[in-house]
Formats: sequence, structure tokens, C-alpha cells
Amino acid sequence: AEDSYSEPYSDPYVDASPYIDPSEDAENADAPIEDTAQEGLVPEGASGEEAQYEEAPENDEYQEGAVDAESAGNGEDAEFEGNDEDSEPVGSGEEADSQEEVSSEDAAVSADPEASPGEIFSFGSGTEEDPYVIENADQMCAFAASLGAELDYSGRTIVLGADIDLSDREWTPVGLGEYAFAGTFDGMGHCISGMHLGTQEAAAQAETEHPCFGLFGTLGETAVVRNVNLVNVFVNGQWPGSSCVAGIAGNMAAVQDDSPAGAWVDNCHVDGMITAVQDSGELFIGGIAACQNEGAITNCSTELILSGTVVEGDAAKVGGIVAQVNSGLVANCWSDSELSGSAESENGLEGITAVGGLAAVDAGDVVGCRVSGSITAGKGSVYTGMVSGCVEAGGRACSSWYDGDSVMTAGGEAVTPPAPIGGGVPMGASGDGADYSDEADSIAVIDAEDAAGAPAGEIYYDGIAEGLQAYAPADCEQVADALNAEFAEYPVNISLYEIPDDALFTWAFIDGRVVLTGERIVASY
Repeated sequence: AEDSYSEPYSDPYVDASPYIDPSEDAENADAPIEDTAQEGLVPEGASGEEAQYEEAPENDEYQEGAVDAESAGNGEDAEFEGNDEDSEPVGSGEEADSQEEVSSEDAAVSADPEASPGEIFSFGSGTEEDPYVIENADQMCAFAASLGAELDYSGRTIVLGADIDLSDREWTPVGLGEYAFAGTFDGMGHCISGMHLGTQEAAAQAETEHPCFGLFGTLGETAVVRNVNLVNVFVNGQWPGSSCVAGIAGNMAAVQDDSPAGAWVDNCHVDGMITAVQDSGELFIGGIAACQNEGAITNCSTELILSGTVVEGDAAKVGGIVAQVNSGLVANCWSDSELSGSAESENGLEGITAVGGLAAVDAGDVVGCRVSGSITAGKGSVYTGMVSGCVEAGGRACSSWYDGDSVMTAGGEAVTPPAPIGGGVPMGASGDGADYSDEADSIAVIDAEDAAGAPAGEIYYDGIAEGLQAYAPADCEQVADALNAEFAEYPVNISLYEIPDDALFTWAFIDGRVVLTGERIVASY
């Protein structure tokens, strides 16, 4: 029978299990995060038949069947670096003359980078109608290693045909952290569990100068990643210089013109723990993406513990969804995470620490989101905000809700109530600034002269913030109604990012939380 797949399933909610260090006894391992099982549906893996859907299991164990221990690969730790300089370029995408079966050893983390798509996937031709299908961890690792200078999967579609368990091997990002993925990757609602780098006892060391770590190292300007549930993520890394670390993508590339369009990450969920310590430079840690250079992140959610420290360097930027937004869109997302960051002094000069519940630094559009959790910013010039740590020139944070009971600490001092934007210290404005009032739904623009003589405790931005409102957890049911009401007159024209007008999901109050429903709605402007 001809192999086929149904339209991608859109519900992001699956069981979220705490990360278990593969070096420890799973029954005795300490879970670093609270179990937060979510209700919903996950697709049942099918081979050669249309995907079927079944209720998500109620327990917290990994789903079985992706790969057994004997076929899990060579078990060696992967070096987090690019292709060897002596390596030949990867295949051009045409099927190789040889159709030899890829062994488990070759298809593990050290998979042959010259393998053609025909040798990697279960079946499929890579078109939207007949996508390449990944059904086990060996194939996932072989796909990651196949991306290179001559194969970026542009115009091709890859889907998951089953849940994937990566807990028995250290992960190397798709593209090896060096090459950009340019195709479409659709998780079909399946789980990728146990993606990890390092252990609780020993941090992984990177050899590359500017490592990008995530499920994907870098997403090219035409890339689309959707319907992925990344659960039990664990990263413990230590790097000498600037780095980008996240769940889905370390870096999202931009279109090289005046358009804000770029890569699109949609309907992805990430939970687990990410910790990174860096000797110097800038550190970017985000739940979904670390650096978003244009493009869009929509309908995504995170439940994470994120921690970033720069010992002697420029900046530590930590965001529940994204660390830094540069002319990009973050819309219709939520995060319930514990975030912390610290940038120590270098040569007597303070580093910059920016920690934001959704975005650490916002120079784009952050709109229509919901956030709760805790925020801690240590040493350095500190900027903390439940929505954004700071909003830079050209940035906008609007129509979003945050938990007014969240704990926020900036430079060792409690910030009560928690601030939505740039709490902790004034952000002196050059040019126009803005003054936020806890009693108002928006901020008023004031000129630089007024900013210079403003009362102590006022907070200033170069960008725009409006409609940022606190909610009490006991009364959060109203937040879903308020977020849904925004679709009638949405504050941002999302079509500018070259995504459909019906790209966004509606909201609902389910089991005591405000979450996304998976049902799309047209946003009017």
C-alpha cells in the first residue's frame, strides 16, 4: 500500500516527564522539575498507514517502541563541534547508488554525514504530500548529521512517525550546530524525549567558538518547525565564549531584505532544565529559541528551569520563550518557568543581566502571551521583567498577562510587585523613553528631558509597552477570555511575518491554567 500521512496534528499538550539522568537509576533519580502532565492527544506512530490518534498515557514514563537499548548506537559522547575539516561534503539530496542499510552504529550521534536521504528515513520522497518519515532515534541522529554545506533540506518536508527517545545518547544538534536547516520539520504531535548534553555531575565542553545548541543548531530563513513536543530536556554546558542555547533552535536566521519574515516555529512545547556557564562574551538562553533574528514564534509553550552565568563578560540573557528578539514576532505563547541569570564584572566593568518571562531582550513584537514563574537576576546591570527584561528601540511588548504573585529578585533585592518590563533598575533613555505605571494598562511616551529628571523608581524604555496586565492566580480564568478578545482587533499584523492570518490558536482555562486549545482563529487588525 502507498505510504501516506494525514494533516499535522496541532494539539501541543502531552505528558511532560521530569528529566532522568541516563547515568543514574531511573527509579532513584531526582527530578529537577515538577511533574506537569498535560491533557491532550498524541499521534500513534504508524508505518505505511495514515497516522492514528490516541489518548495520551496518564503515567509519566517514556513511551516505548522508538528504539531499544541494543540498537541505540555506540554510546560514545558526541563532541559538540562542526564537521571535521577533512570531511567530504554531504550528499546533494539525490539517492545514492548504494542502498545499503544504515547500521545502528552508523546512525547514532556519529552518523555518516554523507548518507543520502534515501539511506536515512523509513520512507518518503521529501515532498509535502510524501514526506520523509523518521521513526526511531537512529534515524533522528542520522538526519541531524546529514545536514551540511550541500544539503540543507530546502523545499523538503520531514515528519515524525513515532515518539523518539534520545535519553541513551548525547545529542548533537541538527546541522551539528554549524549548518542551517531550511526545510519543514513536522513533529506531528509526537514527543522527542530525553534530549540532553552533559550530565548533572559534569558539564559538556564545547570546542566551537560560538556554539548554537538546541534540537536544531540554526534555522535558515525558510525553515518551519511545528508540532514538536520536546520533553525532559537536560543541558549542562560550559563554554569559553559567546553561545546560543535553547530547546528548539539556538539561532533563527533572517531574510536578507527589509521584510521581518524568516524562520517559523509553531505549536512547540519544551520542558526540562537548561544550565550554561560561560567564561566570557554574551550568553543567550531561551526556552524555544536563543537568538531570533526576525521570523515568528507562535503558539509555543515552555515549562523549564533556565539558568545562565557569564563569569567575566558582556551579558547573560535568559528568556522563557526567547533570549533575544531582533525584529521578530513572539505571539500567542505561554511560559511557566523558573529563570535566573548573572553576568559578573570584567576589569571593573559590570556585565549586563537581562531576564524575562517571555523575552530577555525585546527588539521585536511580543504580543498576546501569558506568563508565570520566578525570575532572578544576579550581578551586573540588571533588567528583569515578567514579560520582557527590557524593550529596546523598535521593540514592542503588548496585550499580555503575567502572574502578579510571581517572585522576582533583581541584584539581590526583591521586586514587589513583580514588574512587567525592565524591573529592578532604571533604563536611562537616550531619545524617547517611556514611563510604566502599575495602575495603567499602557505607558506614556515622555521626552529625554523629562526622563533625566524623573522620580526615583521610575522605569524607562526605548521601545513601546502597552496592555501588560497582572492577574491573580485565583482569578486567572478571565485571562483566557481577555486573550481571545484580542483577536477581534489584534495589535500586530502577523501577516507581515509571512504566516497565515489564522495561524494563532484560541485560549481556554483548563485544569486551573490558561493554555492554548489547538483551534485556529483568524486575527483581524
